[in-house]
Amino acid sequence: MQYILMMSTRKFTSMLLILVLSLFIVAVRVNCAQAEDKGVKSLYLDDLLKSSLPLQAQWQLSAIDLESGKELVSVKHSKDAALVPGSLMKLFVSAAALDRDARLPMSFDTTVATDGTVHDGTLKGNIYIIGSGNALLSVKELNLAVAGLHSLGIRIIDGDIIADDSLFEATNLNKTRWIGPAYASQGALGLDLHTVSVTASADKANFSVEPPNDSVHVAFSTDGQAGIRRIDDVAYVVTKSGLSNSTVSKRFGLNDPALYAAGTFKTLLRAAGISHSGNIKKGKAPVSSRVLSRMKAPALAEIIANMNQHSLNVVADNVLLKLGAEQFGAPGTRVKGVGAVKDFFVREPVLADQDVTIFDGSGLSSENRVSAATMTRFFYAASKKAWFRVLYDSIPRAGLDGAINPGYRNESVRVKTGQLPDSYSLAGYGEDKYGKKIAFCYMVNGPGAGLMNAVQASGITVLRTIFSE
Repeated sequence: MQYILMMSTRKFTSMLLILVLSLFIVAVRVNCAQAEDKGVKSLYLDDLLKSSLPLQAQWQLSAIDLESGKELVSVKHSKDAALVPGSLMKLFVSAAALDRDARLPMSFDTTVATDGTVHDGTLKGNIYIIGSGNALLSVKELNLAVAGLHSLGIRIIDGDIIADDSLFEATNLNKTRWIGPAYASQGALGLDLHTVSVTASADKANFSVEPPNDSVHVAFSTDGQAGIRRIDDVAYVVTKSGLSNSTVSKRFGLNDPALYAAGTFKTLLRAAGISHSGNIKKGKAPVSSRVLSRMKAPALAEIIANMNQHSLNVVADNVLLKLGAEQFGAPGTRVKGVGAVKDFFVREPVLADQDVTIFDGSGLSSENRVSAATMTRFFYAASKKAWFRVLYDSIPRAGLDGAINPGYRNESVRVKTGQLPDSYSLAGYGEDKYGKKIAFCYMVNGPGAGLMNAVQASGITVLRTIFSE
């Protein structure tokens, strides 16, 4: 019996030893497989991108584990350390603004003030419309301010209407190479993303504008190319010859959104039965002026959501200028705004030594530069912040929001695109099929890269490889 027990004990010990060794070998194999998987995926993507992208293209791809910050994919084919990212710059501005707002809340409210007094229904003095950078300001909100004046018993304004956009100095952010409503001028004061829509009936020779402005005039002509042409912010020409429809409409970016907003204010005053015989001009409200009404701006989280979901250039550049004014004092300038974003980088250990060139907030300038690896480190740093969810939610869902090709649809992947004629970028967050949270960035630069179907298709392949396969 004792012999049998000894034999059984030895057999059990041997089996236990074999089991431990087996588990050890499996663990080693799993670790090796994981390491090999990273290498295999990088090699696969490297080969795939080399074969699908133009020879002259420069590109970078980086993906990291969002929990540990460890690199999952890193491939590139670029002579430069950093590439032009396009609208990905909006994410840097978003983070810097959210970080600033968490410490010192920022207000984008627009106010109406006066330096005069009211007697027997007459306001003797000037009206000031003071902007704080809310490019989402609407006619409806401006009408509420007018209604406020009416409720105070004001029926006559004996003074000037003065647009105060002095909080920003935005002249150095105008981009003369870009034309269209998406590229309107930045500024502390403006309506409807600093744009105007002109609608004209060619056969009846009448027109309307939105936002409304009595200063706008439209001339009708039979000579020239059919359609609507702008002379300046308040002068347009409609050419009737060759129009397929009797009614035509076109939206334009404004050169001076503050002055146009003041014209709209006067138009709304007239509609409310308040007369004004003074001038419309720009200027700075005196410190002694008193506030008559305040138009509340959306919370920063809503501004950021609109900005990133719809890639609103004027909003992004306004946020940059606002950051500069908040951190370094008015007026907010491009240089001050860039300094505020760079300060955010300096405060983050994983970003402090990264080489990033920031020229604007919108990403329209080709002077902006960042590497894909820096972009994913930025995502990692942002993911540890209390305001991270606001940033995450502002990034479009793949195939559901934003500009990503609807041919790729994945609700667990958030993708911000950046597209200029010579650059194409995708970056954001997502979960792979195993539930691993990943941050990624893919950028391609080269002649015509932003317009090539092959380049955009390669981005979808990258997303499928990282998150689906």
